[in-house]
Amino acid sequence: MFRASEDGRTGYYLNMDPNMKSIRLFYKIDGHFEDRQLLAEVPSFIQPG
Repeated sequence: MFRASEDGRTGYYLNMDPNMKSIRLFYKIDGHFEDRQLLAEVPSFIQPG
């Protein structure tokens, strides 16, 4: 999480997902996320552990 409201429902998030093998930067508004809110997605080699 980069920056979010006090309850975490609205803000900018950085997601590193080993299952998707990508790093994503996106924002949520009132706890909802849609594909159009994806700001960046970078393929990445992520090793679990």
